[in-house]
Amino acid sequence: MTGHILVVEDDPLWLGVVERRLTKAGYTVESARNGRVALQWLADTPALPALVLTDLLMPEADGLDLCAGVRGNSHTAHLPIIIMSAIDGVDLRARAAAFGVFRYLTKPVPAVELLLTVDAAMASTS
Repeated sequence: MTGHILVVEDDPLWLGVVERRLTKAGYTVESARNGRVALQWLADTPALPALVLTDLLMPEADGLDLCAGVRGNSHTAHLPIIIMSAIDGVDLRARAAAFGVFRYLTKPVPAVELLLTVDAAMASTS
């Protein structure tokens, strides 16, 4: 598949892993180090990504802050969001679901699971 993905991740090692996996699969990747930077980038860019793939725990603005910002803006509200986090729990999954998150993945995410989930999210917008 092809498409433009915004990856929001504060861990440079994990960001590199995800970028390589997505690029190798044919996706174009833009990255941001936290939700605040991602929301600013989304506000400033004329060409929106097809998907937002975000970590949950980040400084300044976390993944749920990012979800709220994306859903609260009519320009970006339609974007599918995938959360990847090392922490898991019913409460976090429920909060993510309230924002219409496409999927909640637990890190470390196997390459096959990541790519299948991204492909499914991209296909859901077609």
